[in-house]
Amino acid sequence: MQNESEIYRGAKVPQDLRLCLPVFDEQEEHRVKVVVTDTQGKQWERSHQVRVKRLALQLPGQTWVQGRLDFQIMSGLDEDEKICSVEVFLDPMRAFEETERILFYEGSKIPHQLSLDTLTLDDGAYDLLVMIRTNQGITSTDTQRIVVSNWETIEETFEPPGVWFGGKFDRLKTVKRSNGWEFVGDEAESFFGDIQRITSTSADNEYLIWALPHLHGFSFIVYAQDTQVHEQLRIDVSGDMQSWSGIDYKVEILDRSSSGWLKLNLYGDIPSAGDVDHIRVTVLPGPGANAIQLGHGTLKGLKVIDDH
Repeated sequence: MQNESEIYRGAKVPQDLRLCLPVFDEQEEHRVKVVVTDTQGKQWERSHQVRVKRLALQLPGQTWVQGRLDFQIMSGLDEDEKICSVEVFLDPMRAFEETERILFYEGSKIPHQLSLDTLTLDDGAYDLLVMIRTNQGITSTDTQRIVVSNWETIEETFEPPGVWFGGKFDRLKTVKRSNGWEFVGDEAESFFGDIQRITSTSADNEYLIWALPHLHGFSFIVYAQDTQVHEQLRIDVSGDMQSWSGIDYKVEILDRSSSGWLKLNLYGDIPSAGDVDHIRVTVLPGPGANAIQLGHGTLKGLKVIDDH
């Protein structure tokens, strides 16, 4: 019985019994009672108070989410209550940062299942919120917290070597590089305050190589005198450091200093993200010394998902 209304009577214990009385308020309290009578006429009774929701998001058990998240919306509305609108939002949870709510789904019916591609989102915590409005003027909501954790990143700031007990130690995050590089930090006003840069100083091809499993994307801050950096800067990727493939990148102009230096963002995606774990930046000989300088790099790789 649910609130003293009989919802099942039979000779066997039901396996898929559902509460059936309408729920009008959020977190409404109901009393469920079970009475069992044996063949001798003896009765056993057990009751329990439960809170019943009009609406619930049904997600997989884990809070940390990688890749695609499939979930459902469960509702227990009265049969005479008609849905006017269904909205599903993502609220980014960021400390000390104003964020905008993301509308994920909008319609007049509850979809059977929804699928969220978290690869399109930044890593971090989000509140997944569903909101349903009915013709009776009732708005019901439910919220579930998820934490998106897809990416491993390497931030290369091109710090010059450090000194420890009179000896120098390398602070670059590269796994391999050529010898013709020089750290520069002067003329900060011409480079937008950046005092940690690196530049090629030889007439040969000079390269830098980083390693990150399942490389997915990259971006580099580059300082140059013009935007035609494709002629002097090449980016290649590899899965074994033996065979390399050139990859296209886009160039975004971020700023121009009074001395004529351009601050450029070179960025791109790596199509074969599951097979690539090395990236190489090569600066070819070009006009003038220090014609291209690197100021910052960000590499993004897909985390290995542990099924256990």
